[in-house]
Amino acid sequence: MADGSLGLVGRGENKVSAFSPVLKGPVTALCVVKTKDGTPEEPPAFKVVVGGIHGQLKVLDGELQPIAEWNLYLLEPSFGLLDLGRVRGFKSLCVDKLNRKILFGTAGGEIGEVDFSKGTDINHGPLVSAHFRDQLHALCVHPLRQECATAGDDKTLRIWLLDQKKMVTSIDLPDIARTVTFSPNGHLLCAGLGGTVAGGSARNPREMTGKVLVISYLQGLLRIVHTTADAEADITCVIFTPDGSKLLASSKDSRVYIYDALNNFVLIGKLEGVHKEGVRLLDISADGLVVTSTGTNDEFFVWNLATLSVVGASAPSQRYELLSQIGYKWSVRQSPFGLNSIGIFPPFSDPSDALTLSQSSDKKLLVAGDSFGALKLFSNPCIDLFAPYKRYFAHSPGGISKVSFSVDDQYLLSIGRSDKVLAQWKVLKSAVKPDAASGHAIDNNDAAIEASSSSSITPDEDFLSSFTVKGVNFLDDNKGQGTKPFNSSQHPELKARIQSLVGTGNGAEQQSSSFPLALFFGKGDLLTSFGKYPVLIDGSGKGMQKLFQSPSSCPPQQVSTFTVSSDGKYALIGHSEGRLIISGTNPSGEQVVELSSSAGSISAVAFSEDSTYCACLRENAQHSLMLFRTFNGKWTDGVLVYSAASVTAGNISLLSFIPLTVKEAPTDGESTTSRPFTLVTAGAAPIRFWRLTGLNMHCTHGDYGEDYADSNKYPVFSSIAAIVRPSKYRGQILTGDSLGTLFFWSHGKVMQMNR
Repeated sequence: MADGSLGLVGRGENKVSAFSPVLKGPVTALCVVKTKDGTPEEPPAFKVVVGGIHGQLKVLDGELQPIAEWNLYLLEPSFGLLDLGRVRGFKSLCVDKLNRKILFGTAGGEIGEVDFSKGTDINHGPLVSAHFRDQLHALCVHPLRQECATAGDDKTLRIWLLDQKKMVTSIDLPDIARTVTFSPNGHLLCAGLGGTVAGGSARNPREMTGKVLVISYLQGLLRIVHTTADAEADITCVIFTPDGSKLLASSKDSRVYIYDALNNFVLIGKLEGVHKEGVRLLDISADGLVVTSTGTNDEFFVWNLATLSVVGASAPSQRYELLSQIGYKWSVRQSPFGLNSIGIFPPFSDPSDALTLSQSSDKKLLVAGDSFGALKLFSNPCIDLFAPYKRYFAHSPGGISKVSFSVDDQYLLSIGRSDKVLAQWKVLKSAVKPDAASGHAIDNNDAAIEASSSSSITPDEDFLSSFTVKGVNFLDDNKGQGTKPFNSSQHPELKARIQSLVGTGNGAEQQSSSFPLALFFGKGDLLTSFGKYPVLIDGSGKGMQKLFQSPSSCPPQQVSTFTVSSDGKYALIGHSEGRLIISGTNPSGEQVVELSSSAGSISAVAFSEDSTYCACLRENAQHSLMLFRTFNGKWTDGVLVYSAASVTAGNISLLSFIPLTVKEAPTDGESTTSRPFTLVTAGAAPIRFWRLTGLNMHCTHGDYGEDYADSNKYPVFSSIAAIVRPSKYRGQILTGDSLGTLFFWSHGKVMQMNR
């Protein structure tokens, strides 16, 4: 309770019978521990562990009388907990099965262990330390040691040892920080302050907005030694010149401020006059003479630092000539825009989806983080449109705010914007030698090529060849990226012809419904339903058919609906008896995962654009909408993240995800009702638009416009589609009704009707 008491509810009762005060202040965490099993003669014995604010931790007996009491912030030796977590106290408590230790989690982002009987620190500090408030944007690596620094909206700057994977020191900041950088010798840190957090107002600037802190980092101690106060808005990026003589700080006031790092950080110049909105990122060449600036609206300018002027203001070609001369020679390379990173932008995507970039010190790799939480590894230079990449997942769809290689490219670091996670990746060469490097020809009929040892792989091997391993070309699986456009003039003898003709078995009664006849799956195969079961038709022209696999423990059921992801890798199949199965294709065959097996026929299924979410409508007693997600991108870990009842009401059979872009994404402090919609459901009942916020879904009825303002009768929609192409119409929804009218929807409203 908020008054520090525990409420007691008797067995079989639904009301609190008594209150027992146990703490001074609110009880924020609770754990009940059974110390002895009950017998027919004696009831079980138990103890209660309670936690509150300001570090209070108590162990109570079965009569709720205190046995032991500790304050983890006052005990000696110290538990290493930050004072910022004291106000909100403990958030979780747990005791091991042997009743030897208490596992606790604090509001300050720490997880630690306490001896159950003595109250001492078992691990000499927290097991886990983390940023704990709002968002995390700032990351930089030490120029000489395997260390990194992070700064976040919890007003802390932290130093992490990468080899030991732990935090070694921290300092409280006067305000939130969105950027941080090391000086070239590692003796100084600079942090830029300012930003808008959830629930805050951008119209009322924070007191420390626009200030840059200079922090000394000597002998493992952090100390603020200087503060600048020239910018009029949030500081978005800070970098040092390669020789450490100057500090550059960009701001949302559309200026870049230049400070003399050798003369008490006196302001000596500004880069201004060209950005229409704020400046988001800065890059600087290895010689310190050229700076590039990326705006919040994706403007890109090249500056001559000696003259403080824009390069190519009158002749844009000068800008590209200068960038081509620099090539890979960058001291700081973090903007997604540049001549060697043209190919990092995927098809059907807004350029702003690429949030951050890092170039390895050996100039061979580029790593990009996007707004969907994906980490993508490219070969440098990445100059082909839709270049091939290798994708990794560790962060939530809130986006990756920063990536950076550590010293000597030993590690790769990434931080999540919303999940506030610092992920550490080991940079290793694959132990499997690519086919192109092995000297053996690829036999499509026998892909079992023995892998060579990693010692025989040279660092200079072709990045593209590494996508063909054991006869399997993974480049083809990468959404067709990196493939060259087909030139029909080079093959005049080629003509279209019927390769095969196979009956799908779909009756006339299905052709008039929303049930698909056939969809492409994998590499040219067709997925359809033959009678009751899903069937895969070989796309080689042989017309071979085979039943789709099902989990061995489940008998086949009649298919009610199915769909295929946009990249053709996964099929989502709903059955009339309630089973929801996702199947992926790989070199050895199908992988089948059962996501749900509840009662009620599946009436509609859909994939999100990036295939990390899928959803279904279930015709059960609750008429449920169910949303599933994968964290590893392979759907072997698919989990239900949301379920809503009373959605379909028996007359909703259409479901579609709505493509999102960064420009549509909610800004810091934006209300829930202004967030973009995630998916849409439609049919005979009024159309509904759904938005996903954390683990919650919010529903809004569609606005049909003036034509239906005074009518209780709504059109019956028979089909639905989303526009995914990168144009001004991206994200719009098209629905067609039974009378032949086409409705164009944007942000939950009808924009146009074509009859």
